[in-house]
Amino acid sequence: MLRATIEQAKNWESAAFATLYDATYDRIYRYIFHRVLDTIHTEDIISIVYEKALKYIRKFRWTTENELFSWLYQISYTSIIDFSRESHDVE
Repeated sequence: MLRATIEQAKNWESAAFATLYDATYDRIYRYIFHRVLDTIHTEDIISIVYEKALKYIRKFRWTTENELFSWLYQISYTSIIDFSRESHDVE
């Protein structure tokens, strides 16, 4: 199911991206929160993550559902680093 949804999202179908967001949000939120330990920073960073995911969804190459999460974790990781470099209080 996610494979078809990703292909639809690549064609800028907003409902498809919303489905991906709903399917991945909890895991990505937990991943970020366990690294920054702050709800407000987590919410700021997760918005950046999904903004980047929307921007680069066309470059994503589907193989498995785990690939999707790996891709989002990588975006999350770099977003946490970028956020902390902008002199925010992230430990």
